[in-house]
Amino acid sequence: MFEINTIIASIGLIMATVSFMTGLQLAKRDKEVGVMIAGMHRINGYITCAVYIVVAALSLNGNGGFRTWSVIGWAVGLGLIAIKIFVIRNERYYKYGSRVGLMLFVAWLIIIYKHIVT
Repeated sequence: MFEINTIIASIGLIMATVSFMTGLQLAKRDKEVGVMIAGMHRINGYITCAVYIVVAALSLNGNGGFRTWSVIGWAVGLGLIAIKIFVIRNERYYKYGSRVGLMLFVAWLIIIYKHIVT
């Protein structure tokens, strides 16, 4: 049967995908529609970050405690989220936002692969 980690990680992947797509649409829309999409993108980002922290906590507690490499790996993922926020808020680096968003999507793919029950 499925583990809760797999289900939560799958929800996180879906939220990350939706957030990535709304982020790409944000650059292409006019001002009025962009406000609504920006709100959706921000909410998706908050939910995805919360799901990421939940999956990290479940993973670290379920694998025999806190191991150094596991903690470093999850911290790097949170660092990637922080870099994404920095890139988007800094107008000089704004053009790299979609690339960093794609890196976050790939990070979720790695999380799903790690938590698939064999």
